[in-house]
Amino acid sequence: MWPRPAAGTLRTVNPLVLYVVFVAVAVGFALAAMITARPLARSCPGCDADVRLDAHVCRSCGYRFA
Repeated sequence: MWPRPAAGTLRTVNPLVLYVVFVAVAVGFALAAMITARPLARSCPGCDADVRLDAHVCRSCGYRFA
């Protein structure tokens, strides 16, 4: 028969390791959200195309925003 380990021989997990893993997961989620997010857009009154909110000129028709 194989000897059974004693009940008190379990190793504990270092709290620093848990903290680093949780922070790495949170950073991963934040990076994924930043990569997949689309910029805010508005509709161009000249050609009805989607234009970024911070753009001054429409790339499709050349309409200048005030």
